[in-house]
Amino acid sequence: MSSGDKTEKERVEGTRSESSGGPLHSSGEDPKEERMKRAAVKQLIERYYYQLTDGCGKPDCSNVVCASCQKFQFPNLTRDQAAVEALKQFRLKAELCGDSPYKVAKSSSEQKNGCSSNDPDVRSDSCVVSHVSLQSHDKPARPDNCPLEGTSSEKMCTSSSSKNVPSPAASGNIMDASPTQIEGAQSSAPEVKHLSESSLLKIIEECEAIHNWSYLIRTIGSVFNNPDSLLKSFLKCESPNISKEELHSMEVDMDKDTDDRAGYMETEAADSDGAEEQSPSISNEDSPHHGHVKLKRDEVSVDVASMRRAFTKLFSLPNSPFQSSLSNALRSLSRTVEMEFRYHQAYERNNEYLNIFIIVFEILTMDSRGDLENAIPHIFRAAGLLPLAAQAKLARVWAKYPQDKLKEILGFLHQVITLKILSTQWSSVFTFNDDHTITGAAEVMRIVYYACVLGGQMDPIALLEREKDANRELEESMQELLEGAMGREKERLQPKEDPLGKELGVNSLDCRKPLIPWEDFVNDLVSDGIRMEKDYANYKADGDKFSFLSHPFLLTTAMKNLGMYYDSKIRMVNERRVSLLQSLVNGAPTVPYLRIRIRRDHVIDDALVNLEMVAMDNPQDLKKQLYVEFEDEQGIDEGGVSKEFFQLVLEEIFNPDIGMFTYDEETKNFWFNSTSFENDSQFTLIGIVLGLAIYNSVILDIHFPMVVYRKLMGKLGTFEDLKDSHVTLAKGLMELLEYDGDVEEMFMQTFCVSYTDVFGSTITQQLKTNGDRIPVTNDNRQNFDFHALEEATEYDGGFTAASPVIRYFWEVVHAFSEEQQRKLLQFATGSDCVPVGGLSKLKLVIARHGPDSDRLPTAHTCFNVLLLPDYSSKEKLEERLSKAINYAKGFGML
Repeated sequence: MSSGDKTEKERVEGTRSESSGGPLHSSGEDPKEERMKRAAVKQLIERYYYQLTDGCGKPDCSNVVCASCQKFQFPNLTRDQAAVEALKQFRLKAELCGDSPYKVAKSSSEQKNGCSSNDPDVRSDSCVVSHVSLQSHDKPARPDNCPLEGTSSEKMCTSSSSKNVPSPAASGNIMDASPTQIEGAQSSAPEVKHLSESSLLKIIEECEAIHNWSYLIRTIGSVFNNPDSLLKSFLKCESPNISKEELHSMEVDMDKDTDDRAGYMETEAADSDGAEEQSPSISNEDSPHHGHVKLKRDEVSVDVASMRRAFTKLFSLPNSPFQSSLSNALRSLSRTVEMEFRYHQAYERNNEYLNIFIIVFEILTMDSRGDLENAIPHIFRAAGLLPLAAQAKLARVWAKYPQDKLKEILGFLHQVITLKILSTQWSSVFTFNDDHTITGAAEVMRIVYYACVLGGQMDPIALLEREKDANRELEESMQELLEGAMGREKERLQPKEDPLGKELGVNSLDCRKPLIPWEDFVNDLVSDGIRMEKDYANYKADGDKFSFLSHPFLLTTAMKNLGMYYDSKIRMVNERRVSLLQSLVNGAPTVPYLRIRIRRDHVIDDALVNLEMVAMDNPQDLKKQLYVEFEDEQGIDEGGVSKEFFQLVLEEIFNPDIGMFTYDEETKNFWFNSTSFENDSQFTLIGIVLGLAIYNSVILDIHFPMVVYRKLMGKLGTFEDLKDSHVTLAKGLMELLEYDGDVEEMFMQTFCVSYTDVFGSTITQQLKTNGDRIPVTNDNRQNFDFHALEEATEYDGGFTAASPVIRYFWEVVHAFSEEQQRKLLQFATGSDCVPVGGLSKLKLVIARHGPDSDRLPTAHTCFNVLLLPDYSSKEKLEERLSKAINYAKGFGML
């Protein structure tokens, strides 16, 4: 196999083998120390490799062997060349950016010769930070007598002739202890390979008793430095005495687990009803067994409550003596996890690697003193590499967190981003998009964002299904219309979909009320400092470049508008280029602008006629820059004339005398006039005018209720929208439905509604036959709402609201008693309860189920679909429907 065919893993392993030059130990060297030295050498070479390929990320880096340096000596290295160069730099002991270089463990013989960490000739191979590979066959352990690198106790890792210092009992600080005293205190302490609440509390108790924190420091460092150890920590159930054979028999086939995750969305409904999966066991003899713990797909094996109690106790210790050890351990851990996610598909091999991030982020939110600040960039860099499946599961897990805990995580992320922005010198070359801390925090914030969506008030599934069907039908009808007008198929441009939202199968528009308000995600410093030209280029690029436009929850409305401005301007330039090219090829005159000629006395007529002709002849011209000319005027449109044009159009359109819109004094919003004499095409043209204003970056003072914009995004109106658009009406209906007293005496309402049109005339509409003579009472007040159900019902399979059998159906239903109407709701929807807000919120679908026959009506209760044969008479429909709803229980309904 040629060198070019080597995988990334083979290259790194090859450099490690070459650097060792064969066995690293002499015949008398301890194998444990040999493994330690190999692990440290491996990690050191990897650090050189990443420094050569990715750089340290510092804009002012002066290390010429770092890719972030302006004078980098090795530009344009291939991956193979970088691996070879990393080996050379290791042999030369070249400079490493950032933290102190990793140390290689000294053998026993070397230690006897007096080698110490203070010897400049052994800078790279003194005290050790144990790097533990995630591969099951390579697990070197930390020597019991060597503290973590980077802690104050690193200085004590010298020969046995070191000078003594005051005892820890006297000073109360382990950092004042001598190596001899530390080794004596630790000699009887067992090595801890993973943590639980009980074991951590026991260690704290023992250390407090002797006023010596070395055992805690060593344990924290060894566990949080090692991904394998952290994976086995704080699990929901522990049974350490289980045999290896039993563990092996419970291992789950990882290929099958991957297939299960891919088919998650197909079985989500079943999962929500309690379907469970077995968590894969950790294949290691010292692993706490939790294979018998049944986990749902949105659960993890970490006992979050137990973990929080343990960390609360840990971080309440005076002066936090473990912080330095923990910070260094997390830095080492994040580098290891980053490598595993980047090159070795860690999550695909074992989806419990997500436990590491759940534990780490719990720690970060508890670090009120900021002692872990140095570890944060590395953690976020690793978090940015989480695959979509892992992000989706983490979002589902966090969706079950209390609101205050999610706010803590969000606040911490904002703090990290803000501090990084304020403490860094930015330039046109090095922007927010290039900083791994900021981009990693933004990626994690996106997970929190979708956790708030999943945990918030979501629209019902049945409503979402109906919206998909309605949008598909609308798209098809628009396609046919434009094909007929243009003589060719319309270009289908789908909006860019968020990959995490797609993986979760949710959209933020489907969430009525998130766990955390949307505005809490906005970061003003990010919005103020973005270089939009670069961010927009990243957004449109087909690659993995980071863009804040892909994370719009961080941005203010002004910055989102700026992004739209760049998008529209680029489209306009492209249209001018196309127009010029067509003129050169076809010899046709160049038409680079959408030119409209208007008479001031006929603004509406001229505008609508011109736009209608453009929309029918060539809708593509609507993407050109608008150029307005007023007849008999010399003004040149450089933006001002267009603004005046839109203002004049709006004044005419929303003039009460025109009668197209009404104005609500209570909400200060405009609404569509239901008695308008204008046809639908006129409203469509008005929509084109408003769309042109947005596209040409013209701000209009228009106030519509939120439901209008939701409708533009493909959402269907519900009773919740009525609370926004018609406040008084919604409030009155809610009071009527929830009133505990005598409804008839209190409300004096009949089955009819009255409203005033734009000309001041009162219009009354009966909700049922002779409705003006039937009072609304406690017994029939839900019937008062059945007209709303009729208005909201949709039809399929050939039925329309005017179909004879549909007219028969509603006549029969309105004549039903309250008990019969409840049975109908039970039959069609699976519940006889009226939804909150009334039956207008229940979207019923009535579909044709074949021609006239003696078959009974059937229902798909999951989707609120009622199937009716095309009965020949009202009497037959009433008889068949009554039998179906009265004898539904006990029989298998479809």
